[in-house]
Amino acid sequence: MKKNQATPQNFINKFLDDQGLMKDAAGYHRSLSIAMNPDKFAKYFYEQGMADATDDVTRKIKNINMSERKAPEVGTTSGGMQVKAVNPDSGRNLKIRSIKRV
Repeated sequence: MKKNQATPQNFINKFLDDQGLMKDAAGYHRSLSIAMNPDKFAKYFYEQGMADATDDVTRKIKNINMSERKAPEVGTTSGGMQVKAVNPDSGRNLKIRSIKRV
C-alpha cells in the first residue's frame, strides 16, 4: 500500500494510455470524487444497506414469498395411502390392495 501511494502518478496512470492521454475519464472522475468525499459516499452506502435491510424485514413481516413457484410434483410418495389402477380393462370393480409394513 505504501508503494502504491508513494506518488500520485501511480493513481493517475491507471486512467492513461501508452501515449499519456486519458482513456477512462468517467472512471478517473468517479475515483477522484470518492477519494475527495469518502464520508459522503460511506454515508450513502450505509443508508442504501439500511434501506435494503428494511425492505427485507418488511417482506418477512408481510410474509411475501419472493421465490419462484413450482408446479406440484405428481407421483411422489409422502407416506399414506396410495391408489393406482391395477388393470382397468378387467371390469368395473374397485380392487384395494393393502401393503403392510413391518
